[in-house]
Amino acid sequence: MTGGPRGRMLSRTATRETNVVEKVVVVGGGTAGWMTATYLNAAFGDRLDVTVVESPRVAPIGVGEATFSTIRHFFAYLGLAEKDWMPHCSATYKLAIRFENWREPGDVFYHPFERLGTVDGSASRTGGSNSVPTNSIATAF
Repeated sequence: MTGGPRGRMLSRTATRETNVVEKVVVVGGGTAGWMTATYLNAAFGDRLDVTVVESPRVAPIGVGEATFSTIRHFFAYLGLAEKDWMPHCSATYKLAIRFENWREPGDVFYHPFERLGTVDGSASRTGGSNSVPTNSIATAF
């Protein structure tokens, strides 16, 4: 036996009471709110009641959002095939961001949002840990 909370004695074989979350409220809609609610619904199904609360008076911001190629993992979890949604949205993936005048005027650096793959065993990525040659990433676009 071990000392439990407030001095109670608990048997090592005693079962613990578990609190199971049955309801979740996602405060705020938008991309993050609705994606969160959709994920929770896919993950827990009927075992979890999910409610999204959003204000009709708050307009979407829509600034700084981009669809990275990693969203395919999210949609795959939901059971959505790319061919079933991407053409209907005229969607594209954002593969990288371009920084101009990175080290000096005229220098360009691309920061990829996903690790580049390999071709014939050679990494598409060369140089230092953050160095990506302009010509190799540009061909990916």
